[in-house]
Amino acid sequence: MATTLPVPLVLASSSPRRRELLVQIGVTPTRIASPDIDETPARGELPRAYALRMATQKALAVNRAQDEAVLA
Repeated sequence: MATTLPVPLVLASSSPRRRELLVQIGVTPTRIASPDIDETPARGELPRAYALRMATQKALAVNRAQDEAVLA
């Protein structure tokens, strides 16, 4: 059963796995947006820093309405 969210949710990822994981917990994004960013890790960048940088860049790269929340 899908969860009703208090705001429209934009999934900032074109990953089928990410969408599948959300569906498993009952969350269906209102829409999916594929951010056009360079996902190349920086030299010496640790995994946690890389993941945080990617999430931030993806969230900022996606156009959204004022009432939408972005999950990146």
